[in-house]
Amino acid sequence: LTIHGAFHPKADMDRFYVPRRKGGRGLKCIEDLVFKEWCALCEYLKHSTTPALKLVSKEKTVEKGMRENQTDHEDHLMKWEAKAIHGKWTKLLKIVDEDSSKWLRTAHLKPPTEALIIAAQDQALHTNWLGHYVLRTGETTDKCRRCKIFAETVMHIVSGCPMLAQGVYCERHNQVASALHWDFCGQYQLPRGQHWWEHKPEPVTENERVKILWDFTLRLEKPDILLTQKASGSNPQKITIIDIACPWDETLAEKEEEKISKYQPLRMELKRTWGGKAKVVPIVIGTLGAPPKTLKGYLQELDITINVQTLQKAVILRTSSIL
Repeated sequence: LTIHGAFHPKADMDRFYVPRRKGGRGLKCIEDLVFKEWCALCEYLKHSTTPALKLVSKEKTVEKGMRENQTDHEDHLMKWEAKAIHGKWTKLLKIVDEDSSKWLRTAHLKPPTEALIIAAQDQALHTNWLGHYVLRTGETTDKCRRCKIFAETVMHIVSGCPMLAQGVYCERHNQVASALHWDFCGQYQLPRGQHWWEHKPEPVTENERVKILWDFTLRLEKPDILLTQKASGSNPQKITIIDIACPWDETLAEKEEEKISKYQPLRMELKRTWGGKAKVVPIVIGTLGAPPKTLKGYLQELDITINVQTLQKAVILRTSSIL
């Protein structure tokens, strides 16, 4: 698996055997399979009515197997959670959306891409910081090899390097924004590409029902998408300010609050000058794929048909190219 790039040699081995629904790689451990067969055989001997098998069931190894079978056998998950560096991701999974690991079952990424993202989540990539302070491999500095200012950690590489901010970070951000714009065009029968990843948004797109502004400067603010649903009959005009962010996965809640508070003055100004109702909707996804618990509700509020896993995949693929 390591030879073909399906497993990073420094990634957590216990996570390799944790089910995918819990954030692991889902490989079956031979030791666990043998253990289950042993417990099943002990259980069979315990309830057997054959005289010879009854004698066998009294052996100490059989009694031990029956006792072990009564415990919850999740050693790999507990060992993964207990690790100081590798276990950080398990703590994060407990505070983000419960479906945050669903992309492992639905995204169908190539094994090397999946292995790279998992290794990044485990903080197992050989960065200058890890080599200098943890592995002690002889790196003379912990600074980033691109900006040469900040410590080169996984967090810095995927979300904090000023040399990458206006380039690949911006491309990753725009990929998510384009997917949402493509979905809105489908909802309101506006021209769009066949696939969301091919979509090129226009600065202004509108018809008799809606106007969509893309990356448009208003009152010194520049939201990613400004969706204006025009008044019809008794329904007043509705203005939705949508801003996207792909921060480090441990700062999702702070980034959401930042986006909401940042656009409140613009929301009140648009409500006063344009009339109708106005709201701010932040769409935040972590650089390594973790979504906040509120993301699903925001997508439902916008009637977005693209699911969370699709947006996760868009972010993860861009992050893997950065790494």
